[in-house]
Amino acid sequence: MPRPSLGTLVLSDGNSVPVDRDMVLGRDPLSHDDVVAGRAKAVAINDPELSVSRAHAEIRLDGWDVKVTDCGSSNGTEIVRPDSPDATRLEPGQATTIVPGTKLVLGKYTVTFSAGVQ
Repeated sequence: MPRPSLGTLVLSDGNSVPVDRDMVLGRDPLSHDDVVAGRAKAVAINDPELSVSRAHAEIRLDGWDVKVTDCGSSNGTEIVRPDSPDATRLEPGQATTIVPGTKLVLGKYTVTFSAGVQ
């Protein structure tokens, strides 16, 4: 039975992606090992300024939690939690649980984790 969606990633261009499995976000995430092996879905971000790395960040589902990890990207990943105006820079390889309303800042690109399916 397919896993129910835990929310939606809303991309800056207005597209949305259901959070129903592990994902890799980046300019060219198709070459990431987990995408190649079928363990994660690729979410390509159109970034002509090249501020987003090829494989920038991973989204992992851990039970009912959604976790984000920076993949060692060139410009880093920051999160802005819904209850704080301040951004927190993630350490590469360190998984951090996010909640609906959290904004992910990948280089100059913003992705919002939203509750429900859009």
